[in-house]
Amino acid sequence: MTTTSDDIKEAAKIQDIINEDEQLKAEREHQRYVHGQQHDSLVVDTQKQYYKWNSKGEGGDVFTWLKLHRGMEFKEAMLYLAKRYGLELPKFNEAEQKAIEARRAREDVFTAAARFFYQELSASSEALEYVKGRGWNVEGTDETPATIKTSGLGYWTGNIAKLRAFLVEQQIDPECPAAVALIGLRGGVAEWARKWNITPRAEWLREDEIRGTPGHMLIYPHTKMGRVGYFSGRNIGEKRHYNLPVELAGDKQVFFNQSWKPQAGRVVLVEGQADAVTLGQWGVAAIGLCGAYLDERLLALINKHEQIFVGLDNDRAGENNRDKILDQLGPMARTVEWPEKDANEWLKFGGTTETCAQLLKNAPTWLDVVLDRCHDAADNDVRDDETRHVFTLLIKLDAFVLMRRRTEIAKALNLSSDTFDALLKQARREAGLDDHGRAQYEVTANRIFMRVYDAYGHDRMVCLAHFAAQIVTDVVEDDGENQVRKFEVEGKLPSGKKLPRVEVEAGEFGQMAWPLVKWGTQAVMSAGSATKDHLRVALLTLSKEIEMRSDYSHTGWRSIDGEWRYLSATGAVGVDGVRVRLDHNLRRYALPTTPENVKEAVQASLRFLEVADYDISMPLLAAVFLAPLAQWVPMFFTLWLFGTTGSLKSTLTALAMCHFGKFSFNTPPASWTATQNALEKLAFTLKDMVLWIDDFTSQSTVSGQQDLLRKADQLLRDWGNGSGRTRMRSDLSLRQTFVPRGLIISTAEQLPPIESINSRLFQIESGPDRVTRGEGSPLTTAQQDDAPLYAHTMAGYVLWIAGQIDDLAKRLPLLQSELTERARQDGGSHLRLPANLATLYIGFKMFMDFAVSVGAMVEEDALALGSVAWNVFIGLGGRQQEVALEEKPVEMYFGALEQMFAQGIAFLRHKDAAEIDERAWPSAAVRTVNCEFLGWYDDRYWYLLPRVAFNSVYGFYKRSGTVFPDTERGVRVKMLERKLLYPNKDRFTSVLRVGQSTVRVLMVARPDRDESLALSSEPVTTVTTVTTVTESEEN
Repeated sequence: MTTTSDDIKEAAKIQDIINEDEQLKAEREHQRYVHGQQHDSLVVDTQKQYYKWNSKGEGGDVFTWLKLHRGMEFKEAMLYLAKRYGLELPKFNEAEQKAIEARRAREDVFTAAARFFYQELSASSEALEYVKGRGWNVEGTDETPATIKTSGLGYWTGNIAKLRAFLVEQQIDPECPAAVALIGLRGGVAEWARKWNITPRAEWLREDEIRGTPGHMLIYPHTKMGRVGYFSGRNIGEKRHYNLPVELAGDKQVFFNQSWKPQAGRVVLVEGQADAVTLGQWGVAAIGLCGAYLDERLLALINKHEQIFVGLDNDRAGENNRDKILDQLGPMARTVEWPEKDANEWLKFGGTTETCAQLLKNAPTWLDVVLDRCHDAADNDVRDDETRHVFTLLIKLDAFVLMRRRTEIAKALNLSSDTFDALLKQARREAGLDDHGRAQYEVTANRIFMRVYDAYGHDRMVCLAHFAAQIVTDVVEDDGENQVRKFEVEGKLPSGKKLPRVEVEAGEFGQMAWPLVKWGTQAVMSAGSATKDHLRVALLTLSKEIEMRSDYSHTGWRSIDGEWRYLSATGAVGVDGVRVRLDHNLRRYALPTTPENVKEAVQASLRFLEVADYDISMPLLAAVFLAPLAQWVPMFFTLWLFGTTGSLKSTLTALAMCHFGKFSFNTPPASWTATQNALEKLAFTLKDMVLWIDDFTSQSTVSGQQDLLRKADQLLRDWGNGSGRTRMRSDLSLRQTFVPRGLIISTAEQLPPIESINSRLFQIESGPDRVTRGEGSPLTTAQQDDAPLYAHTMAGYVLWIAGQIDDLAKRLPLLQSELTERARQDGGSHLRLPANLATLYIGFKMFMDFAVSVGAMVEEDALALGSVAWNVFIGLGGRQQEVALEEKPVEMYFGALEQMFAQGIAFLRHKDAAEIDERAWPSAAVRTVNCEFLGWYDDRYWYLLPRVAFNSVYGFYKRSGTVFPDTERGVRVKMLERKLLYPNKDRFTSVLRVGQSTVRVLMVARPDRDESLALSSEPVTTVTTVTTVTESEEN
C-alpha cells in the first residue's frame, strides 16, 4: 500500500522532532513532554502525538510543527519523515497532492470549530442535561476527567453569525467548503462552486442556497491523532442524526474515541459515536464504524491491535453486519453481546468500568461462536454450511494455534483427523494457498510463479507467465437494461517495462487468450495444458485492492442512490463521481456537470427561434427540450427536416444539437448509410436525448434504395410503436432487443415514399430563403456567440426537471391527453397527427416554463410565444396532411398514369373503336416512339391491363429515383376501399369484350373526367361491353 500521512504519524515520534528545535523535559507519569523553560506551556502528548503551545496559541501534529518551525510544505514534510523513519517514499500525482491539501485545509477548519462547539456545550445547560442523560461525566474529577472534555464533545446552537465571527477570528475563510458545510451559504452558489471547484447539488442551484448544519445538535468531532477530520451530529430533542455533505466535507469517517491510540492493546468496534464515547469513559479504546466500509487500510489499522472485539448493536442489522465484519477480522477476533441494546444503553442501566472489563474478558472468539453454531445446528444443510464456515476461518488461523487446537476442533466438528486434514487442504486450495497454508502463487522479478511439490514434499517454483499482471478495476457497465462485467488489467514485463492497462470482459477472462490479443507477443505464457487455468486463478488471488466501479453506458435519466440524475459523456449533471462511458462518436453528447450563467444561456436559446422561420426553428427547439421527457411522455414520431442541397437543414439541426454538446453541420452522430444494427444501438444508447441521423437521400442503385427504405421503415416503425427488433443467436436464444429510448431527428433531401412511415413523422421543410444568414444575421450570431451557451441551458433544464420529477411523472401524461384532444379539435384528423402535435408542444411549453423560472422571460411573454408555437404546429400538421394525401399509393398510381399519358410514353385505345388510331389517347402526334399500350378507355372509365399498368407505374417511379410504396394487390385493395375500382363480384378485375375477344381488366373511374363519380358510393352497371365471369375465369 502507498505510504499515507497516517502511516507516517504513527511511525514518527513528534517529541523527537520538536526536541531538535526546542529542548523538552519528560513527565513520564503523564506520558508527555514539557518545555524546559518555565511558564512557556509547550506540552507534547505522546499518546496522541499532538502538541500544544498555549502561550503562542499554537497546536497540531508533526506536520504542523514542521510547517511552522521549519518552513516545510506538506509534501516536503511527508518525504522527510518517510525517509527518516524508513518508510516507503510516498509518490504524488497532481490530483493526489490536491486531495491531501484539501484534507489538511478541511482538518484545520474542523479542528478550530471543535473548540467553538466545546465552548458552546459548556455554556448550554440544556445540552449538558442531555449529555448527563446519556450517562456521561460532565463535571469530572482528578481521577476521572470529564467525558465531555476528553472526548471533545460539542454543541451547535445554530447561531451562524457567532460561528462565522469565530472562524474569521481564527483566520479561516467562512466561504471555504468546510466552513460552508457548517454555516451554509446564501446566494451566488454557482459562482462559489466554480471558485472552489465544487460540483453543487441540484437543490443548491435551484434554491441558490446551501443550508448549514441544523441547530440543537450534539456534535461528535471525529478526531485522530489530535486533528478533527469530520463532524457528525445528533439532535438533542429528537432522534435525528446529521452528516455533513460529502461534496463539502468528504466521505463519512470512523470515530476514534478518547481512549484510542495506535498502540492500544485492545480495541472494540461499535456501531456509532455514542457507544464509542461510552467505552472511552470506561477507559476502553473503541472505534465507531458509523456505517463505514472495512477497506484494506482500515483493516490494517485495526489488526495492529493485539485483541479485537466486535460489539455492534443487539438488533437484526447489527447481527448481520457483525458476521460480515468478524469474517473479515478473522477467527481470533472476539464478539461482545451487550446486556442492553448497545453500550450506551447499558451505561444508562448500570454498566460500569468493572462490568465492562469482565464482559470483555469473557467474550468468545469468532471461531468458538461458529463452532457452537455448528454443534447446535439441527438441520444437516445448516450444519454443512457452518462446517464450511469453520474451515474458511481455520485457514486464517495462526499455525501454532491451529496445531494446538486441531484435535479439539476436529472433535467439536465430529470429524476424524484424516477428514479434518482433507477439508483443511481443500479450503486452503480454494483460497489460493498450498497445503501448508502458504501462497500457491507468487510474483517474483515481474514473473508469475506457482508452487509445486515433489514426491518427497520438497517445493519448487514453476513459472506460469513471463510477465506480472493484476486486476486493478472490476467494472460493471450498465446500459439501463443489462449489466456487463469487465476487468481492467495492468501488467509489467521482467525488464520493468509497464504494459498498458487493458479491458477484458469477464466472460473472456477465464479463457486466458486475452494477454496475447491485448499485449502481443511480449506477453509470454509458459507451455502446458493446465497453465491457463493456474494463471487465471493466480491473477484472481494475487490482485489486491481491486477498485469496484459502476459505469453507465447510456445517456439520460437514471436513479442513482435514490436521486434522479441526467447522464451525458461528462458524467451526471449536478453531481460528481458518476462515470459514463460512451462510444467515440457519441462523446459529443457532453453537458457541463455544473451549469453556469443559466439565465443568460436560456436567453441565448430563445434567440435560436430567430435563425429561421418559426415553422422550422420552433419545432426544432421544441424537440430538443422534449427529448429529456421521453421517460414520462410517450413519443411516437420522428422529426423529419427535409430540403434540397443548400437548404441549410444540417446547419440548423447541428445548431439545435449544441444543446447537448459540440456539434457542427459535418459531425452528425449517425447517418442513414450506417447499418440497421448500428442505428438501433444508437437509438437505444441515447436515452432521453436526440439522435440526429443525417443524409437520407436517393441512392444510385435499386438495391441501395431498397436497403435505405428498409432501414428507415424498421427504425421509424420501432420508434413509432415503441418497440425493437427481436433477433436470435446461433443457439436460438434471444438477443437483447434495442428499443429506441429518445427522440430522433432526421435530415433528408426528400420524404420517404412509404405512406406508413410518413404517418410516423413530423415533417418540416427547409429552404435557403427561409433561413436568416449572412454577416451579423441571427444565424451567424447563434453559431459564433450563442451555441457555446446552449449546453448550459440544457444542464440547467434537467436540474430543474430533477427537482419535480415525481410531480411531472403524474402531470405530463394528463397534459399530453388534454393537448391531443385540443389538437384534434383544432384541425388534426390523422390517427397519429394530433398526438404528435400535442407531444411536440409539451417540449416547447416546458422550455417556456423553465425560462420563466430562471428569470429569462416574463410569464406573459411565455404565454404569447407558446400561443404562436401552437398555431405554427397546427399549420405544419395541416400541410403534412395534404402531403400525406398526395403521397398515398392510389394517388401516386393515378398521378403516374396521368403524367405518362401527358408525356406520351403510354396510351389507351377507345373501347368502342379499338382499331381506330385517331381515337386513341393521347393522340399519335403526342406519343413517343416506344409508347406503351396500357388498356382502353371510354368517357367514364379506364380499363387497364393489370400487370402492364402496375409495371409501368413502378418503372415510372423507379426512373425518378423513388420506390413505389405498395404492392399491386395493395393498390387494388385501396382503390376498392375508396370505390374507385369496379370489379366483378369477389374479384378485383372485370372482363372487357373488345371486338370478338375478351380481356381481363381493372375497371376504374377516370380521375380526369368526373371526380364526383370517383367518390360515388355506387358502381355503374350499364356498361354494355362488360360481362360478368365466374371465379374460374379469374387469372
